[in-house]
Amino acid sequence: MTTQPRTHAITLATIVALLSAVFMALCGAAVTAATTASAAGSVVARVGSHGWTVVVVERVIGVTADGVYGTKTSTAIAAWQRAHRLPATGVVDSATWSRIWPDFRSS
Repeated sequence: MTTQPRTHAITLATIVALLSAVFMALCGAAVTAATTASAAGSVVARVGSHGWTVVVVERVIGVTADGVYGTKTSTAIAAWQRAHRLPATGVVDSATWSRIWPDFRSS
């Protein structure tokens, strides 16, 4: 009786599941860091920032969500801040983040 060698076939579904788990873990960490930063009264995002927190901001303010906080995002956030009666700085500070995060969570 001969034994067949065991093959460890990794399916596409397995790869997608693993990548999704890693992505969600990283995204959760980024949002948690931003929430913690906002609680401390610091800047959450500004021109030059990148990552999941910027994607959240971009989705809420209605610009292309590429995760890079550039001049278009800064201009759009200033307009969003004016519309929400916040100081129009173009920088996501704790006051702006505290208004953006609930909008994102409810979307």
